[in-house]
Amino acid sequence: MSLIEDQITPSTNPTTPLGGEIVAVANAATARAEHDESVGELVIVARTGTQTLQAVGGSGSGPLRAAVSVAVAAGNTRLWDGAPTGDTIEHPVRALPEIIRTTAEASGVSAAHVGFVEDDSVAAVAVWFEIDGRITSPTERQETMELLAVAAERQREYFAARAAVAAEAAPADDDTTDDGRHFDPGDPNLDATTGLATRVRFEDALEHYESDEATLVVVDLDGFARVPEQYGEDVADAVLLEIADRLASSCRGDDLIARIGVDTFAVLFADAPRSVGLHVAKRLLDTIALPLSVENGPEAVTATVALAHQFGLVDTEELMESADDAVASGKRSGSGKLVVAS
Repeated sequence: MSLIEDQITPSTNPTTPLGGEIVAVANAATARAEHDESVGELVIVARTGTQTLQAVGGSGSGPLRAAVSVAVAAGNTRLWDGAPTGDTIEHPVRALPEIIRTTAEASGVSAAHVGFVEDDSVAAVAVWFEIDGRITSPTERQETMELLAVAAERQREYFAARAAVAAEAAPADDDTTDDGRHFDPGDPNLDATTGLATRVRFEDALEHYESDEATLVVVDLDGFARVPEQYGEDVADAVLLEIADRLASSCRGDDLIARIGVDTFAVLFADAPRSVGLHVAKRLLDTIALPLSVENGPEAVTATVALAHQFGLVDTEELMESADDAVASGKRSGSGKLVVAS
């Protein structure tokens, strides 16, 4: 069993966004590309919920991930037209959609190998960028596309089964997010706006944390106070919900994701090393900055993301303070920053 295939596991946590298998494949493939300088760069955009398309994995630069995500979300089929089932098609840079071509040329890309998975619409698009002759082998590209296809089929079946159960059994006041998460706004453990854990539940988890390693990411939206002032409270709530969906789609089912402030979120990782937290933090920074789908709202928002980690004698109060200090440091130097706590 390959490294990528070994990381595909069905999602069993009811609060985990549907499509967790595609996230697992994308994260495993792009993590491998990120740590192997001989294979170029890889971006995977997938439908991780019933409607949402987003970059769920990327070893490439933030601009490359954003460009591919925008092109796929816009339905630019020229990117994947002609790609054979379970394999990739090669495009010279000049043949790429303009939004990708401009960014790719600036990044030194010479060609792109594109794979496409379809169910009832776009399920996943994977783009391997060739830089200075560095590119993943055809065999590994084919393996990744085959695994993405399997994951997409599992996702489709899970959607169908979950929708049938929800239609029959869900309480009338349940909310369903665009990313397929179901939550009861009346649940005292969940934030009524986002469906994420409350600050009280998060603090309780910190208090009872038992491990010799702790990894924490705090996400603080930049300038969010202007959103309700300019667009109204309903739009602000819709933006928070979409950001919550992106957080949930980017994290693992066992990670605790909470809304701990008006515009602040936290992720407490379950038995994860610092490298995992850093990988997710980078992905969150880019994912949050992608265009929003909220009607009559801002085009996008950015966030300051902080990573704190402890190993050995874990003090979760100190861990949280370190993350808060890192956020404050990032805010002082601008917006859209990733800061690692010292």
